[in-house]
Amino acid sequence: MVRFVQLSVSLLAVVALLVLATSAPAQQPQIVVKQAIAQGSGGAVRMMQPAFPSVPGFHALRSEAAQKEIDLTKEQKEKLKKLAEQYQEEMKSARGDWSNWRELSNEERQAKSTEYREKYTKLNEKIRKQAEGILLSHQLDALKMITLRQRGLWTLANANVLKQLEVTEEQQKKIQAIRASLAEKYQEIQKETFEEAFELLTPEQQKKLQDMSLRGFQGAYQRPATAQPKK
Repeated sequence: MVRFVQLSVSLLAVVALLVLATSAPAQQPQIVVKQAIAQGSGGAVRMMQPAFPSVPGFHALRSEAAQKEIDLTKEQKEKLKKLAEQYQEEMKSARGDWSNWRELSNEERQAKSTEYREKYTKLNEKIRKQAEGILLSHQLDALKMITLRQRGLWTLANANVLKQLEVTEEQQKKIQAIRASLAEKYQEIQKETFEEAFELLTPEQQKKLQDMSLRGFQGAYQRPATAQPKK
């Protein structure tokens, strides 16, 4: 099932990219809206989201929809961007020099890896707390729910999560039923959005896309440096 969903998302992404490159500007918003519906699975659709610096534990804010949902202000965005820049700089500093890795013994490699992992963990925790201080309490609570929602019900299929939550067998059966229902609805959305996007292509483009699908879309995601939308 997971492989099927991934392939479906990839196919939809290729169609969307072709449509955006060949259709008039008036047609673009509709495609972007349909892509947003399917973004719950992650994967290729994520390429269409606006760029936003990543902060540990706050990756959901890379989505403009999430920023709007929690009412993230311009001032907060600027603070998070500066924090992300600080994080990247400190990451580089914590990474240190690995140029002599091949010359190290197994024990030295293990010690160096452990040291870096500890630095990385402490840095992530520090940056995360600073980011929490930028958001208001209700924004933070809303962001936690968005993060859970983006990860989806598949989080509750994780054995470790179920064990830590002490989920009963009866609860698990109900969750499995909900997941099955979600999978059916998701496939319906995938079919609807793909067919709508596919119909915007010319017969020649449709044929070419179908041929590409048989080859596994080899090289389809490599954007040419000089590519320009057709008018």
